Amino acid sequence: EFHVGDAYKLPLSDESIDLSICQTLLMHLDEPAKGIKEMQRVTKKGGRVIAIEPNYASLSFFDTSYEAMGLSLEEKTKLWRWDRILALGKRKLGRGDNDIGLRMPYLFHESGLRVLDVRCLDRVFYLVPPYEGHELELKHLLLPPDEVVKHLDLRSEFLAGGGTEKEWEEYLRVMMTAYEIQRKQVEAKTFVSAIFQAAVVTVAEKV
Repeated sequence: EFHVGDAYKLPLSDESIDLSICQTLLMHLDEPAKGIKEMQRVTKKGGRVIAIEPNYASLSFFDTSYEAMGLSLEEKTKLWRWDRILALGKRKLGRGDNDIGLRMPYLFHESGLRVLDVRCLDRVFYLVPPYEGHELELKHLLLPPDEVVKHLDLRSEFLAGGGTEKEWEEYLRVMMTAYEIQRKQVEAKTFVSAIFQAAVVTVAEKV
């Protein structure tokens, strides 16, 4: 049986289910603690509350395409720093939290839940080569940076996260350079990537 509802106001009565579980939901909420409270409300005492949420920080640190592009340590360090600035800005603007998986044990504890287990699931988004079967991912990868920036409104997130206008201009230049390198490598079928992102599974009990 399926219901469509508000994550902040589930169409279920108090303490009516044995298990509540969400996956990549809390990362998109501007008030994740409120969403957790609602999961807690509908779960019976002694029942389980489980969240599977990402840690995108791992994605920026383990992006093997950086190696394939031949970036220097200084260039990679800048990209990592800018990625963290964007993540912080997104969170400050209430647009979600890409790294919320790491905070889930704390958020569950603050909600009054008893944390029972925390596990990390490793995940490779896509492994290239082979190229077959990854056409959609490669198409997304080759979106021009200016289209991505405009669609996601990254500039406001960058500045909200503590970045400067000068750094933003440098970020755009580096991203355009990386885009051109990747585009040529994909067309020549020399592009290699195993983009990795960890997901954190947090299991708690309602007491």
